[in-house]
Amino acid sequence: MQASKRYEIYRNVIKRVLADQESLPSLPAITLKIRQAISDESTTVDKLVKIISTDPALSTLLMKYASSPAFKTAKPANTLNSLISLMGFSTVNKIVMTHSVSSLFINRNPQLKKLYTISRNRQLVKAGYSIFLAQQLGYRPTDEVLMVSFLSEVGTLALLAALEEEVQIPDAATYFELCRRYSKSLGIVLLTKWQIDENLINAVKLIGQWNNSPKGQLALLDIVNLGLFHTVIRTSKSKKTSLPAVSDIAAFKKLMPQYRAVDNIGQLSLVSENQKQIDDLIRSMN
Repeated sequence: MQASKRYEIYRNVIKRVLADQESLPSLPAITLKIRQAISDESTTVDKLVKIISTDPALSTLLMKYASSPAFKTAKPANTLNSLISLMGFSTVNKIVMTHSVSSLFINRNPQLKKLYTISRNRQLVKAGYSIFLAQQLGYRPTDEVLMVSFLSEVGTLALLAALEEEVQIPDAATYFELCRRYSKSLGIVLLTKWQIDENLINAVKLIGQWNNSPKGQLALLDIVNLGLFHTVIRTSKSKKTSLPAVSDIAAFKKLMPQYRAVDNIGQLSLVSENQKQIDDLIRSMN
């Protein structure tokens, strides 16, 4: 079959999914229980621990995050009780949500697994760069940066899920083109279905719009756009990209003078001089 005809089939599959939102995945039951409990003002730490403890893998994940460079607290968290008390309900909720989303799109098809690995790696790299920049530039809360970094890639994973039943799986180049055209639309539909906070959805909508930046100080969109910029440099197989110069990005113009140095490949020197710290962040989330 000609490549153009195959592409048309893929495109029609995605359009059908966009038109039939019920076919898109729902959040895991444990995630819904946790979100419901956290939204209830009467929920205690002990009650939340009891819910989380029903999922050993999730409990282990949260403990891992508590000691990671992204969320390491002043005091060590040795139990779920101490972790929740130190990190707070809101941060726990965002970490649970972030990783529940990733677990929804693990494909059985070996070819799709390869594409999933590429998308998953991009998620982790973007989150690592974004959290590092948030920490260095004094943006808070870090949990919002983590969540938006991951959620901004959810459409690429949903696209894989939509193609799982296809006999012929797209090659990497076709997949990337489908992502460019449809992943954001799929992602927004999913995030709306999952009732994600509107301010987070709005940030996801604008990621990659380099000239877009809220007025005032560095905002969530600015941090993740800078994270995305450096992710594209890192993950691109070609030295030529469609990226603007970092100094032309709206977020760059909000940086304090000491953070505006740029290295010889167009990255912020702040990033290139701290690559090991960023790599440690990325590994801690995998």
